[in-house]
Amino acid sequence: MTSIHTFYDPEAEYAVGVDIGGTKINAGLIHRSGEVAYTASVETRARERNVIGRAQAAIETVLIGAGLLVWEQ
Repeated sequence: MTSIHTFYDPEAEYAVGVDIGGTKINAGLIHRSGEVAYTASVETRARERNVIGRAQAAIETVLIGAGLLVWEQ
């Protein structure tokens, strides 16, 4: 089973928001000033039963796109 952890850090520069819909999952990276730094959208593919994994992919796309997450190979 997948668990979701939420936390709030008032000192954080950014926050991530996720909207899981029936056809797509939208994720956004928001700067503490309120500016939208980066957004991404992926298909939900609800019938594949991996919606949380798809949400994780959207979040990773946002973080990579904003330069806050780098994959080392």
